[in-house]
Amino acid sequence: MLEIIKEKIGIKLFILFAAVIVMAVVPLTYSALLSLENYGDRALQIHGEQIRSQTLDSLQELTQEKAAHSQERFDRIAASVAILGSQATAIYNNLQMYAKQATL
Repeated sequence: MLEIIKEKIGIKLFILFAAVIVMAVVPLTYSALLSLENYGDRALQIHGEQIRSQTLDSLQELTQEKAAHSQERFDRIAASVAILGSQATAIYNNLQMYAKQATL
């Protein structure tokens, strides 16, 4: 087998070209795979930041809506308490009139 390779120039050239092609393709393949991996990592980082940002914006909007709803409730409660307070003040100012016992 080695004798045939030593004697024939065509086989030598074929082996040489095959070796050159392999030596050119392997580094190119490695760099392509490495760049794809780096692209994937960068895309993951960007999408992660975008998802985080969108989630925080959504949560902020929900929190603001909830706070506005709670504020409306508290405002209604405060108005009711103010009315009750003014009625209680009127009663305590005229306590003698309201405290009279009816005679039977």
